[in-house]
Amino acid sequence: SVTIENVATKEVSELSADGVFIFTGMIPQTEKNADMGAAETLAEFVKFGYEHYPAEHYGLILWDHGGGSVSGYGYDEKKGSYAGAMNLTGISKALKDADLKFDFIGFDACLMATLENGLMLSKHADYMIASEETEPGVGWYYTDWLTNLSKNTSMPTIEIGKQIADRNHATVLYSVKAVQDKMSV
Repeated sequence: SVTIENVATKEVSELSADGVFIFTGMIPQTEKNADMGAAETLAEFVKFGYEHYPAEHYGLILWDHGGGSVSGYGYDEKKGSYAGAMNLTGISKALKDADLKFDFIGFDACLMATLENGLMLSKHADYMIASEETEPGVGWYYTDWLTNLSKNTSMPTIEIGKQIADRNHATVLYSVKAVQDKMSV
Protein backbone atom coordinates (compact mmCIF):
# COMPACT_ATOMS: atom_id res chain seq x y z
CA SER A 1 0.00 0.00 0.00
CA VAL A 2 0.96 3.65 -0.30
CA THR A 3 0.96 5.89 2.78
CA ILE A 4 -0.25 9.46 2.29
CA GLU A 5 0.29 12.17 4.87
CA ASN A 6 -1.43 15.56 4.68
CA VAL A 7 0.39 18.12 6.80
CA ALA A 8 -2.44 20.65 6.43
CA THR A 9 -5.26 18.40 7.70
CA LYS A 10 -2.95 16.23 9.86
CA GLU A 11 -4.50 13.07 8.33
CA VAL A 12 -2.68 9.87 7.45
CA SER A 13 -4.26 7.53 4.90
CA GLU A 14 -3.32 4.33 3.13
CA LEU A 15 -4.10 3.67 -0.53
CA SER A 16 -4.69 -0.04 -0.98
CA ALA A 17 -3.92 -2.04 -4.12
CA ASP A 18 -7.56 -1.82 -5.20
CA GLY A 19 -7.42 1.99 -5.15
CA VAL A 20 -9.37 2.51 -1.91
CA PHE A 21 -8.26 5.19 0.53
CA ILE A 22 -8.29 4.05 4.15
CA PHE A 23 -8.09 6.72 6.83
CA THR A 24 -5.58 5.49 9.41
CA GLY A 25 -5.19 8.34 11.86
CA MET A 26 -3.85 11.78 12.53
CA ILE A 27 -0.36 13.22 12.38
CA PRO A 28 0.56 14.46 15.85
CA GLN A 29 0.62 18.23 15.93
CA THR A 30 3.73 19.42 17.71
CA GLU A 31 2.67 23.03 17.86
CA LYS A 32 -0.82 24.50 17.75
CA ASN A 33 -0.04 27.07 15.08
CA ALA A 34 2.98 25.53 13.36
CA ASP A 35 4.48 27.81 10.71
CA MET A 36 3.94 26.07 7.36
CA GLY A 37 6.62 28.30 5.82
CA ALA A 38 9.30 27.26 8.30
CA ALA A 39 12.04 24.79 7.40
CA GLU A 40 11.71 23.21 10.86
CA THR A 41 8.04 22.32 10.25
CA LEU A 42 8.86 20.58 6.96
CA ALA A 43 11.79 18.72 8.54
CA GLU A 44 9.61 17.51 11.45
CA PHE A 45 6.91 16.38 9.02
CA VAL A 46 9.38 14.36 6.94
CA LYS A 47 10.96 12.82 10.05
CA PHE A 48 7.54 11.81 11.37
CA GLY A 49 6.79 10.10 8.07
CA TYR A 50 9.85 7.93 7.87
CA GLU A 51 9.96 7.15 11.60
CA HIS A 52 6.34 5.98 11.71
CA TYR A 53 6.04 4.56 8.18
CA PRO A 54 9.37 2.96 7.22
CA ALA A 55 9.62 2.05 3.54
CA GLU A 56 12.08 1.13 0.82
CA HIS A 57 11.14 4.16 -1.28
CA TYR A 58 10.11 7.71 -0.41
CA GLY A 59 8.54 10.51 -2.40
CA LEU A 60 7.66 13.99 -1.21
CA ILE A 61 5.14 16.26 -2.90
CA LEU A 62 4.96 19.88 -1.83
CA TRP A 63 1.61 21.43 -2.72
CA ASP A 64 0.88 25.15 -2.49
CA HIS A 65 1.88 28.27 -4.36
CA GLY A 66 5.26 28.42 -6.05
CA GLY A 67 7.37 31.37 -7.05
CA GLY A 68 10.38 29.60 -8.50
CA SER A 69 13.92 30.46 -7.51
CA VAL A 70 12.97 34.02 -6.61
CA SER A 71 10.03 33.56 -4.23
CA GLY A 72 10.44 29.92 -3.26
CA TYR A 73 7.65 27.54 -2.35
CA GLY A 74 4.44 27.87 -0.40
CA TYR A 75 3.50 30.32 2.20
CA ASP A 76 1.63 30.28 5.43
CA GLU A 77 -1.62 32.12 4.71
CA LYS A 78 -1.83 33.15 8.34
CA LYS A 79 1.21 35.33 7.74
CA GLY A 80 -0.19 36.93 4.57
CA SER A 81 1.68 37.70 1.34
CA TYR A 82 4.74 35.71 0.32
CA ALA A 83 6.64 36.85 3.41
CA GLY A 84 6.14 33.39 4.87
CA ALA A 85 7.31 31.46 1.78
CA MET A 86 10.13 28.97 2.14
CA ASN A 87 13.02 30.00 -0.10
CA LEU A 88 15.35 27.44 -1.68
CA THR A 89 17.79 27.77 1.20
CA GLY A 90 14.96 26.96 3.63
CA ILE A 91 13.83 23.97 1.58
CA SER A 92 17.40 22.67 1.43
CA LYS A 93 17.84 23.15 5.19
CA ALA A 94 14.61 21.29 5.92
CA LEU A 95 15.59 18.38 3.70
CA LYS A 96 19.12 18.25 5.11
CA ASP A 97 17.78 18.32 8.69
CA ALA A 98 15.27 15.56 7.85
CA ASP A 99 18.23 13.42 6.71
CA LEU A 100 16.40 11.34 4.10
CA LYS A 101 17.17 10.87 0.41
CA PHE A 102 13.96 10.75 -1.62
CA ASP A 103 13.29 8.85 -4.80
CA PHE A 104 11.52 12.00 -5.99
CA ILE A 105 10.44 15.39 -4.77
CA GLY A 106 7.52 16.91 -6.62
CA PHE A 107 6.18 20.42 -6.57
CA ASP A 108 2.45 20.68 -7.18
CA ALA A 109 3.11 24.40 -7.36
CA CYS A 110 3.78 26.93 -10.10
CA LEU A 111 7.19 27.86 -11.49
CA MET A 112 9.31 25.40 -9.49
CA ALA A 113 11.12 23.61 -12.36
CA THR A 114 14.14 25.93 -12.31
CA LEU A 115 17.80 25.11 -12.69
CA GLU A 116 18.51 26.50 -9.21
CA ASN A 117 15.81 24.34 -7.63
CA GLY A 118 17.00 21.26 -9.51
CA LEU A 119 20.59 21.80 -8.38
CA MET A 120 19.51 22.28 -4.78
CA LEU A 121 17.29 19.18 -4.83
CA SER A 122 19.97 16.99 -6.41
CA LYS A 123 21.42 16.47 -2.92
CA HIS A 124 18.07 15.34 -1.55
CA ALA A 125 16.32 13.36 -4.32
CA ASP A 126 17.00 11.29 -7.39
CA TYR A 127 14.29 13.09 -9.39
CA MET A 128 12.43 16.39 -9.28
CA ILE A 129 8.93 16.60 -10.75
CA ALA A 130 7.81 20.17 -11.32
CA SER A 131 6.40 22.67 -13.77
CA GLU A 132 8.28 25.62 -15.20
CA GLU A 133 4.95 27.33 -15.95
CA THR A 134 1.97 28.26 -13.86
CA GLU A 135 -0.18 25.28 -12.91
CA PRO A 136 -3.96 25.13 -12.91
CA GLY A 137 -5.65 25.81 -9.59
CA VAL A 138 -6.91 22.21 -9.47
CA GLY A 139 -3.31 21.01 -9.12
CA TRP A 140 -2.13 17.58 -10.12
CA TYR A 141 -4.53 14.74 -10.81
CA TYR A 142 -3.47 12.19 -8.21
CA THR A 143 -6.02 9.39 -8.61
CA ASP A 144 -4.60 7.51 -11.60
CA TRP A 145 -0.91 7.47 -10.73
CA LEU A 146 -1.51 6.73 -7.04
CA THR A 147 -3.84 3.87 -7.95
CA ASN A 148 -1.21 2.51 -10.36
CA LEU A 149 1.51 2.89 -7.72
CA SER A 150 -0.59 1.06 -5.12
CA LYS A 151 -0.96 -1.84 -7.58
CA ASN A 152 2.78 -1.88 -8.34
CA THR A 153 4.78 -0.46 -5.44
CA SER A 154 8.03 -1.36 -7.21
CA MET A 155 7.20 0.97 -10.12
CA PRO A 156 10.39 2.75 -11.22
CA THR A 157 10.58 6.37 -10.12
CA ILE A 158 10.93 7.61 -13.69
CA GLU A 159 7.62 5.89 -14.52
CA ILE A 160 5.94 7.55 -11.54
CA GLY A 161 7.18 10.91 -12.81
CA LYS A 162 6.02 10.17 -16.34
CA GLN A 163 2.55 9.22 -15.11
CA ILE A 164 2.31 12.41 -13.04
CA ALA A 165 3.43 14.56 -15.99
CA ASP A 166 1.22 12.79 -18.53
CA ARG A 167 -1.86 13.01 -16.32
CA ASN A 168 -1.13 16.65 -15.54
CA HIS A 169 -0.88 17.31 -19.28
CA ALA A 170 -4.27 15.67 -19.89
CA THR A 171 -5.86 17.61 -17.03
CA VAL A 172 -4.51 20.93 -18.28
CA LEU A 173 -5.56 20.33 -21.89
CA TYR A 174 -8.99 18.83 -21.34
CA SER A 175 -10.29 19.97 -17.98
CA VAL A 176 -8.79 23.39 -17.56
CA LYS A 177 -8.42 24.23 -21.28
CA ALA A 178 -5.17 26.05 -20.57
CA VAL A 179 -2.60 26.70 -23.27
CA GLN A 180 0.53 26.47 -21.13
CA ASP A 181 1.59 23.05 -19.97
CA LYS A 182 5.18 22.18 -19.24
CA MET A 183 6.17 19.67 -16.63
CA SER A 184 9.58 18.12 -16.18
CA VAL A 185 10.86 14.97 -14.52
